[in-house]
Amino acid sequence: MDNILRSMIMDTKECIYKPELVDNILDRDEEVNKLSYFIFKVLKSTYTDKNILKSIGLDELGVLRYWDLAISLEKIGDRTKNIASMTPKLKEKHRKKIFNLLSNVEDLYKDAMNAFHTSSEPLADSVSIRRHEVIEEIKTFTQKSDCDVCPQIAINAFNMMGHINDIVRTVRFLRGFE
Repeated sequence: MDNILRSMIMDTKECIYKPELVDNILDRDEEVNKLSYFIFKVLKSTYTDKNILKSIGLDELGVLRYWDLAISLEKIGDRTKNIASMTPKLKEKHRKKIFNLLSNVEDLYKDAMNAFHTSSEPLADSVSIRRHEVIEEIKTFTQKSDCDVCPQIAINAFNMMGHINDIVRTVRFLRGFE
């Protein structure tokens, strides 16, 4: 799911200038949805059958961590899809700013996932703090834009920030006790 989402976010930035990529992003969101459903089924089976739990090398807390992550990733996919579908309607004068905002969101997403994979609390904390700067950028842009779709893109980007923060909360609070 992470790899698909990374490519969706990168291509959503490109949709600003190449609207023909939108359909491909919508298709990849369907793949993210299918993967999340599959992950939920596996994790539910893992949680209810301790033999499966042992065979994949997780404990109950690990199941919860991946369940929470899958929910966040699926929601980020939905938000990315929504943004991509609106990018062809952007006015020329807003494209560069939306591109830059999405680049900042992408950087935070990558760092959040890196924090998850490495269980790095300092990196998770950094993402949580830095997201406030991006949220302020989104608010400022929305207040200054005269674009019909910019507020909708901003709402989706703002919600992505919340889902990214959910990932860093998972790093912070759903970890084993060493």
